[in-house]
Amino acid sequence: MMSIVSNKDFLEFEDEKQIVKLEGNITMDEVATGCTVGLYGSQVKSDAFNVEQIIWPAPCPQRPWPTAKTGGVVAFISGLELTGDAVNDAVVTTAFELMSRWLNGEISDQFDPKSLSSRVERLVVLGECIAVGQILHNHLCPKLSDRRLFVQIASVGTISNYQCTSYTV
Repeated sequence: MMSIVSNKDFLEFEDEKQIVKLEGNITMDEVATGCTVGLYGSQVKSDAFNVEQIIWPAPCPQRPWPTAKTGGVVAFISGLELTGDAVNDAVVTTAFELMSRWLNGEISDQFDPKSLSSRVERLVVLGECIAVGQILHNHLCPKLSDRRLFVQIASVGTISNYQCTSYTV
């Protein structure tokens, strides 16, 4: 088995004033560059320190973890496809409003601990939240006007930095 440590290698301790070679009860396998340790021992020569014991720092005191609630759920929504056009967005806006009322307990029995809406702790909104409106997609990709188009952000910037992709409906 090949090793990257040889018998000629040694450990050094460095501070603002000097560098000393570490000898004694310390090996190359115990420490790595950047370790914060205490070294108990004595200086035997001007350039050598005899290590009797390595003192490793204790971990910091940790705050206790909060008691976990059981039964909480995460709700995921996607495919909103908002266009900025009030007529096209009316269905999505209405559905979003109903979902908001449901999450606030206005539609279902919020006081029932078994109710799903009472257990939602997080709402995650996923992909395709913004869709290209009809006028905008005709302007961006006039040759593909018979297909449904979406904007995929190729890079942050102006409308010319967007890339049109399509699929047949």
